[in-house]
Order: sequence, then C-alpha cells, then structure tokens
Amino acid sequence: MADHGFRARLMQYLRARTRAGDDAEDIVQEAYTRLSAQPPERPIVDRERFLWRTALNLSASLGRHQRVRTTAHADRAVLDLLHPAAPPQDEVLAMRERLRLVEAAIADLPERTREIFIAVRVDGLTYSQAAAAFGISSSAVEKAMARAVAKLTMKVNRIDREA
Repeated sequence: MADHGFRARLMQYLRARTRAGDDAEDIVQEAYTRLSAQPPERPIVDRERFLWRTALNLSASLGRHQRVRTTAHADRAVLDLLHPAAPPQDEVLAMRERLRLVEAAIADLPERTREIFIAVRVDGLTYSQAAAAFGISSSAVEKAMARAVAKLTMKVNRIDREA
C-alpha cells in the first residue's frame, strides 16, 4: 500500500483545496477501502494515482451532495415564504368571523354606495370607469367611496375593539 506520508499529503490537499474539509479523513479512508476492494484480476498499477483520483472523485461527489442539500434547504425556505403552512385552526375561525362581519358591514351600506364600492374594490374598476358605468361623475364616485370607506372603517374598528 501507499506510505503514511502520502496519506497525510492527500488529506492535507483535500482539506486545503476542496469542499471536503473535515470529511477529508473519511474520504481518504474510503479511497483506501476501494483500493483494497479491487479484484485481483484487475490489479492497480499505480496505487497512489488510484487513491488520489478516487479521493478527488469522492470529494467532488460530496461537494455536489452538499450543494444539492443546501439548495434544497434554500428552496424549502422560499416555498415556506411563498406558501406558509396553514394557520392554526383558531386563527382561521377568527378570520372567517371577521370576514363575515366585514361582509355584513358592506351589506349594511346604502345600496348605491355598496354597488359603487363593490365595482371599484372588488371588480377593480377605476373611478372613471365606475362613473361611466353608473352614469355619474367621477366626483360622485369619489364621494361614495369616501362614505363607504369611512363607514366600513368605523365598523371594523368597533369589531376590533370588541374582540
């Protein structure tokens, strides 16, 4: 087999120039294990070259594995940000109750104000488009929206204080 000095140089190289770091000793040991597992009918002519190449291949493989694992963790973190885990059931129930109360507050608006509010906030019409749709001025849409938002804000604030 190769001498102790060769083994030390190989480990030093792996620690210094590859991503192996603390795994260098394990990589070198695995290279020696693979050398000893070679079948007798396929003798290794240059044992040091075999060990060197095997150790570098193992180091590269370890580096790829670590990058994949790091990427997978980063991907998981991004997915968690984009699609967070479902909120606790009590929060879901509280949100549903709040939504029900807001919907009731919208339903309590005067009919014309409610229609304008829904056209702008739900259907996404601009004030000009809503004015044209309802046959009124943009100023009238602005005033209706201001009244709707003021009434809804008061009701939502009251709901928040009661909760």
